[in-house]
Amino acid sequence: MFISYNTNSYTMLSCLLLMNVLLNCFSSPLKLHNISSTHLCHTYESLALLQLTIDDYDESPYPVSPKTKSWRNDTDCCKWEGIKCDNDTHHVIAVNLRSSGIKGSIHSNSSIFLLHRLQYLSLSQNDMSVSAISPKFGEFRFLKHLDLSASSFRPCSFGLNFSSVQFSSIQFSSVQFSSSLHKLTLISVQFSSVQLHSVQFSSALISPKEQGLSGKVPSEIAQLTQLRYLDLSQNANLNMPNFAGIIVNLTELRHVDISFVNVNDRIPKSLVNLSSLTFLGLSECQLQGELPVDILTLTHLKFLDISDNYVYSNVKLFHNWNNSLEYLDLSFVNFSSSLPPFLQGRQPHQLSVLRLEQCNMHGLIPTWVWNTSQQIDLGSNYLTSPSADFLSKITTLTLVQLALDDNNLHGNISLYDDILSKLPNLQGLMLSNSGLSVTLTNGPILTPHRLGLIRCRVFSYRTPISMAMSQVGCYMLGRTR
Repeated sequence: MFISYNTNSYTMLSCLLLMNVLLNCFSSPLKLHNISSTHLCHTYESLALLQLTIDDYDESPYPVSPKTKSWRNDTDCCKWEGIKCDNDTHHVIAVNLRSSGIKGSIHSNSSIFLLHRLQYLSLSQNDMSVSAISPKFGEFRFLKHLDLSASSFRPCSFGLNFSSVQFSSIQFSSVQFSSSLHKLTLISVQFSSVQLHSVQFSSALISPKEQGLSGKVPSEIAQLTQLRYLDLSQNANLNMPNFAGIIVNLTELRHVDISFVNVNDRIPKSLVNLSSLTFLGLSECQLQGELPVDILTLTHLKFLDISDNYVYSNVKLFHNWNNSLEYLDLSFVNFSSSLPPFLQGRQPHQLSVLRLEQCNMHGLIPTWVWNTSQQIDLGSNYLTSPSADFLSKITTLTLVQLALDDNNLHGNISLYDDILSKLPNLQGLMLSNSGLSVTLTNGPILTPHRLGLIRCRVFSYRTPISMAMSQVGCYMLGRTR
């Protein structure tokens, strides 16, 4: 395990290092010269690393690479596995012990804190259950990346202060902070990446089965003005009523995902000011109010999911799209209008997913919808078909999912000729209660894994395609005529 020292450990280690240097100087100058010419690593840092004696354990759920087994005191520590030194100063700047099969502890007097020039430290996917996270982690002045995820540290009962550290990335995944934790200081920390999945700020507030954040997101996060990556998603017990106040200051954000976090507030208009945003996930956040009509004009936006909220918008939202948009899910956004027949200005040439389920949309399905490459979901609206052969407008061979169920469509379609023959990759087809009449005509044995024809008028003949329906994984024909 990681060796711990008493309160005089630094003094003792310094004396030992000095004695080691003096003995080498007086006993064998030539030997010292040879070592210095071949070993670039600083002696005190090499000794500090060697103080980390490791106990292996065989119960790791991760692939193990025991890096420390190859460390030897007669070799240059800059060449050790998992260690990286600065090319000019030769100080140790990176220690990567990720998934090294370590079982031990890191206390405040651990020798690892003697590596003052450290910029990168990863202890993830090890068993550190003997100790809690030390406050000394906050004293690495040059640390840019800290990864303690899945390291089984015991719950912290003290304050952690990273106010003097200029992080570019920090990961605390599955790290627990106990109910007695009084303060986690992140003020003035400049993060470009923050991952707090499954962090327990207060284990007393959640059940043992839960692994997510709970409580309220601190307003101080708004002071991280250089923040680029914010992901608090999948934490249903986490509240963020101050989302609008936080987001207004974080203009450098590239990635925001607070899906399933309870915001319970109006959707902030300041979202359109995040000019560098590429990913925005706001699904099931209890958001209310009007969706800013300029949200799709963000130049770099590729992913937008604002589904399952209490948000409304209007057709002007579709007037100006950026060319980068790939994924759009506006399900349950109330439009109370029709889709525009033509898109004005720039159009999303790379759109792969379009989900507009239950958006209270009326009118004809415009042809631009069929340019979507993978998923189209227009289910549970009041849409009508422009012509009986409207499905012939689909030209995207890569389409995987198509949902037109619960609409006011009309016309007769051939399941094979109009759909399956044109969409060889189709895995899901939902036409239930769509108003369409479906004919099972002769064709190859091609059926999607998921097929919904509930309350459709189906004309079936004894053909290879109709006999193959038993192969469909989810075949819904209830109340079908």
